[in-house]
Amino acid sequence: MSGYHVDESELETSAVNTNTGSGRRLNDLPKKVNHKKWMGDIKDQGACGSCAAFAATTALEGTIAKKVTKDTPVHISEQHLVDCTMDTDKTRELFGELKAYAGGCNGGHMNTHWQFMMDHGSMTINDYPYNAQVGECVHDVDDIYAKVASYSGSTGRNDVEAMMEVVAE
Repeated sequence: MSGYHVDESELETSAVNTNTGSGRRLNDLPKKVNHKKWMGDIKDQGACGSCAAFAATTALEGTIAKKVTKDTPVHISEQHLVDCTMDTDKTRELFGELKAYAGGCNGGHMNTHWQFMMDHGSMTINDYPYNAQVGECVHDVDDIYAKVASYSGSTGRNDVEAMMEVVAE
């Protein structure tokens, strides 16, 4: 299944939480939304538990493709996030104290990665290739491709209608 498909029973409801989102009623939303054209190729994190880095970069890639380039997304480097969001002497030397740290190949949170990309930018896979293991951070400000402007880690968490509005944008 590609894209988001609305459950027809949800279109019948009149109880829409208007405290979040734009307040549109479910009946005003499209029945199908396909974001496939904004998504890149399938990725493989290998044996490294870097799923949060992959989720964060994929969301950024899709957003850039949809809102900026209007084309196939550029592959953002997950390895940059794996190496540069860990609490190490090198990351402290480069960035000072980060607001939060991730665990490299032992996991992390998308918000940590989005905050890092907001504060320090993101590099492409061409400039910082993925190797599925933790390495020393090699952050190069001259190779920053994009920065995250803003993010929300809770849209739709307890409000399906708000998430449907965001997806329909």
